[in-house]
Amino acid sequence: MILVLGANGQLGYEFKRILGDKAIFLDRKACDLSDLNAVHELFSHYKFSVLINAAAYTLVDKAEEEKELAFKINAEAPKLLGQLCFKNKIQLIHFSTDYVFDGKSETPYVEEDNILPINTYGESKAMGEKYVSQENPQALIIRTSWVYSSHGHNFVKTMIKYGKEREELKVVDDQFGAPTWAHELAKVTLQAIDKNLSGVYHFSNEGKCSWYEFALEIKKLTNFKAIITPIPSKDYRVKATRPKYSLLSKEKIKRDLEIQIPDWKESLRSMLREVI
Repeated sequence: MILVLGANGQLGYEFKRILGDKAIFLDRKACDLSDLNAVHELFSHYKFSVLINAAAYTLVDKAEEEKELAFKINAEAPKLLGQLCFKNKIQLIHFSTDYVFDGKSETPYVEEDNILPINTYGESKAMGEKYVSQENPQALIIRTSWVYSSHGHNFVKTMIKYGKEREELKVVDDQFGAPTWAHELAKVTLQAIDKNLSGVYHFSNEGKCSWYEFALEIKKLTNFKAIITPIPSKDYRVKATRPKYSLLSKEKIKRDLEIQIPDWKESLRSMLREVI
């Protein structure tokens, strides 16, 4: 049996669509990762052989103010999950982020590249990776980027909403990466579980774009009215610094799972069929 944490998040929602009643799904109310006692109780209340940790603190800017909470959910809780899964011989899958990198590369990051986060969210996720790897060498850690789905809050749905309500949207054009449809990420994760992969892997959709180019494609496919204006990062005031370049190399996961990954534009079209 698979147990999925973060059932109400974007990724948890996609696992639920795929697995249905073949898994146990727990949301924050059922298991709040900021409460380490609740994490302990998982292993006495439920019987499962695979644990997918799709829960995380993902408020990048707010993390600058809520550092303790971000580290508790993204680092301390995964550390404990790593310990308990290793002790109980349970397969652990944990998700991380492109924000563990500083964005100074000019080529896609590979799994072995040094991590150097430049904001609190990235630091908390980097620490979570470190703890999980130390406590559970058999765990699978999947780094991903720019996740969106038809469920929850994300860049795609925000663009559609504001694109209908406003005359102009200003979007950063000097940060580059790759969007990831959560549905594709969930499918690949289940393939990785079947193959019993462990260690660190990268996954996003193929291709590369800026947030501005991402927004243009969303407009093209949904035909909202707002004009999209490109701006540099320095003109978009946020509390947390973002990496300028965070493209992830997917060669390792493509090789080990023998898969082809759809281009981000193709997956975006598929997702939008669900919301428009």
